Amino acid sequence: MKTFKTLFLVLILLSSVSVFGQINFEIFSTTVSTQYDSKGDLESTRIWASGVRGEDILNVDVRINTKKQIIELMVNDQNIIKPRFGEYQELVNVIVKYVENELQPSPKSNDVTPGPAPEQQLSEDDRRRIAEFIRSELLADTLIDDPEVFDFLLTGDSLYVNAKKQPKNMFIKYKEIYEEYATIPLTPTTFFQLTQSR
Repeated sequence: MKTFKTLFLVLILLSSVSVFGQINFEIFSTTVSTQYDSKGDLESTRIWASGVRGEDILNVDVRINTKKQIIELMVNDQNIIKPRFGEYQELVNVIVKYVENELQPSPKSNDVTPGPAPEQQLSEDDRRRIAEFIRSELLADTLIDDPEVFDFLLTGDSLYVNAKKQPKNMFIKYKEIYEEYATIPLTPTTFFQLTQSR
């Protein structure tokens, strides 16, 4: 019986080799929400991240505690059970670090690369009109539940809502909406993103 138990433990150990041993995850979009307890102390952080690892699209929905330990995890719409969290910890660490870097104020330096030229930026009126219409359409299409918390990313060939790639018909619809309201066309190297958080 002891030999069987040892063999079983070795098999479990061998089968739990990290799925993401070497992380090469290019993140396209993230959305972050936080949950506080009744005293107003941070309880957990939920991060939706969408990106590419090699040729595979990864959509990650993770909730972590204040010690950055995984509480809940979903990858490409599949729930990951707690015993497998360790296999994904490195991936989650990459996502958390990315989000922390995004939240840091950018350095004030002459070495910072300037953003797009003014003629390549949407005007505030264009952004506001597009954002209002897209928000109402996302609700009508039931792609979002809460109009105050969502992430919308439209690229030249894809649409992501809350880090989930949407079907081609939704991409076409929202691309047409964008093109109707915007003065700058989408190209393979441009994108339009709306991130709404409380």
